[in-house]
Amino acid sequence: NFCRAHPLLGHSQPFGCAGEDMATFVVDAGEKDRVVVVRYFLDKPTTSLETGTCIFWKKPPRECDAAKLTEFLTKAGIVTEGALAQVYVQSFGAYMNLGAMTGMGHFDFSASSSRQPSRLDIRITDLTAGHGTTDVAPSQSALRCNMGPTGLAGFFLLVFFSTMHSLGELVEDTVEPAWSDTWACYAFFGGLLLFIVAMWEVTRNNIYGATFFCVFGTSWMAKGMKMIFTRTKVFEPALTPIGDLVVEVFLLMFTLVLFMLNLRMNVVSLGLIAALCAFLVTGGIGGWSDGVQWIQIAVGFLLSLLAFYGYMAQITNEVYQKVVFPTFPVRRGEQALGVNDAAGLGVQLKPSIARLRGIQSYEVAEQPKHGRGRFFQTRTGEGAEEKEVEAEEVPESGVYEAAGEGLRLRPEKASASSSQQ
Repeated sequence: NFCRAHPLLGHSQPFGCAGEDMATFVVDAGEKDRVVVVRYFLDKPTTSLETGTCIFWKKPPRECDAAKLTEFLTKAGIVTEGALAQVYVQSFGAYMNLGAMTGMGHFDFSASSSRQPSRLDIRITDLTAGHGTTDVAPSQSALRCNMGPTGLAGFFLLVFFSTMHSLGELVEDTVEPAWSDTWACYAFFGGLLLFIVAMWEVTRNNIYGATFFCVFGTSWMAKGMKMIFTRTKVFEPALTPIGDLVVEVFLLMFTLVLFMLNLRMNVVSLGLIAALCAFLVTGGIGGWSDGVQWIQIAVGFLLSLLAFYGYMAQITNEVYQKVVFPTFPVRRGEQALGVNDAAGLGVQLKPSIARLRGIQSYEVAEQPKHGRGRFFQTRTGEGAEEKEVEAEEVPESGVYEAAGEGLRLRPEKASASSSQQ
């Protein structure tokens, strides 16, 4: 029974209830088991304790100092790097930084039970909010459709068609001559598709995907216009491939930067960018050597295959809400954010509010073995299960992209109270 007065509300009513007609929630635990209700909220003008979230802390220590409380909040995922945690001290009538309480006292949970649990009110302040990190409602950018699969599908088709066009120029009767006229239209409108995808990714704050699709989309549009103007005799074709070489060099410089960024993303994207670099190099010097053009054709088929796998993996994993086709994160233990996804500074792909509200209940063993606590993560809803993991380990969420969920971004339901970490 959570019927206790709260000093901030100024009136007495059942905890978590809007009125007397609301049902009373009773914790299903042993009468002698200690349970603490931890309420927390992100310190923003539009949030407060009344709009916050709570979790259960099962079997907390009898005497809990600031260090143990900070450890619990960190393990539960409530407090992360760049966040300041403050706890409400009823005797002082104010919030106090946990760091300032170290060595000054402790919270007494000895009288806490499942029937009358103690309660802690935590206020979380995002210290990075003034440096470009802001929160948006899940109904905005976090719920926008991920157009990354569409961009990868368009990129795959453009590279494949371009490779077939090059094959037709090297070997007669391999590709119908009329294909060159059709390919010019495909190149222009395929590039336009990539550009549209880039503008959509801007609204999701996917800086990597927006940059990639914007640059190569406009590049393919230019190639398509060049072929259309050449076929319609608007201007004569170039006598030397110097112009193509200059274009490929600048695109290669841009792609090398993407390659460095992919060293911390995933293997699929890294392989795609590496193959793209080889495709640009062979395309730049292929005008002087048929042998190099053959190499470019082989690399083009490999590049289109990698782009197809990226498209298939991203759209399948999002539809099934789990990793069906892995993208193999480069750094072990990190979560894959998608093939072409990386958040910019403006708005994270996964908002902080949605992450905080997705925290589940945790239980800490009172007597940790070998200095390692036992944490239990309880998932609610259909297919509920209880999983035990070591305190030092980070539980995998089993999702693929953070913004695409709820849709991840990494995907759980974007609902404020039902998302899972």
